[in-house]
Amino acid sequence: MPGTGAPLSPKQGDSKRLKTSEEGESVDYHVILFYKYVEVPDPTAEKTAQHDKCVELGLLGRSLVSEEGINATFAGSLDKINEYVAYMCSHPVFSMTADDFKRSMVVATAPFSELVIKYVKEIVSTGGAVAPPPVTMTDAERGYLTPQQFHEAMADKDKSNTVRSGMTNREFLVGHFKDAIDPQVKNFSEYYTFLDQQHIPSFKQDKPKVLMYCTGGIRCEKASQFLRSRGVTGVYHLKGGIHKYLEQFPDGGYFKGKNFIFDK
Repeated sequence: MPGTGAPLSPKQGDSKRLKTSEEGESVDYHVILFYKYVEVPDPTAEKTAQHDKCVELGLLGRSLVSEEGINATFAGSLDKINEYVAYMCSHPVFSMTADDFKRSMVVATAPFSELVIKYVKEIVSTGGAVAPPPVTMTDAERGYLTPQQFHEAMADKDKSNTVRSGMTNREFLVGHFKDAIDPQVKNFSEYYTFLDQQHIPSFKQDKPKVLMYCTGGIRCEKASQFLRSRGVTGVYHLKGGIHKYLEQFPDGGYFKGKNFIFDK
């Protein structure tokens, strides 16, 4: 939802079915979710370009476009979704890869009733308090862990590991990783105060390996950068979020419950 910092979640829209152009047969909606932090020189022009491309392909959904990047969820027929993915992979600004997209549920009726593309100041709202990670940072510098690496870190019984959820209390109660700490915040904008007041001093003193995760990865980008900016070392986060983890560990692994955004 715009302004929450969470991946944009589908809402049940009208019950119309997509039609193939040649046969007029009904086809299913495929849903993709993605984000990327990158410097966008002209976000207003990009907002228009994104709108025009989605209209051309008949996609429904929501997107936030900012000087700091893009955060979006779209639904459409498989061929049109694939065409959009190819468009973004060859885009001169975003230059995405197929692995940057999270493919979620396939549904028979439209999960969105409209197309909304918005310009915003931040693709994850912090009230301007937290800057995104520099685009020049490497995956290692960002503290990315693949699902396999995160799983192995969770399996490590070393007590210096600490697991931090980048989620609201409501999302945490729906599902979370074993031994994760519930931030007990209603809105993600409160999360940084939670870290500042309750955990950063102990992180700096005890120097644990901080394992962060969130639904799709976008919140952890700023949250992990926030910790680093406060002098915390050993900060890591699950690349692709819970969604990518459950793709690799469909039995749930160390995750218990449901992924708030992606499970129906």
